[in-house]
Amino acid sequence: MKVGAGTFTEQITLTYSLTLVGAGAGATKIVAPASLVANDLGAKDIVGVRGAATSVRMSNLTVSGPSQGLTYGIFVFGGATLDIADATI
Repeated sequence: MKVGAGTFTEQITLTYSLTLVGAGAGATKIVAPASLVANDLGAKDIVGVRGAATSVRMSNLTVSGPSQGLTYGIFVFGGATLDIADATI
C-alpha cells in the first residue's frame, strides 16, 4: 500500500500482512495522537503489529511521538514480524 506525503496523526494496529511504502521519511509521517489507547497487553504504542500470521514491511516513512503515557513507538507481538527500511523511528 502506498502512502502519500503528509502527516497522519493516528494510532495504528495491524493484524494482517501488508507492505506500507511512504513517499520518504521526511515526507510521510505517522504521528502519535494526544491520547493513546492501550492494547490488550496494556501497552500504549503508535504502531502495533500483532498476530502469528501477520508479516508487515514498512519503508520510506517516519513514526514519531511523544505522546502522554507512550510505552512503545512500534510494538510487535503475538508472533508477528516487521521489516523496516529507510525509516525514521
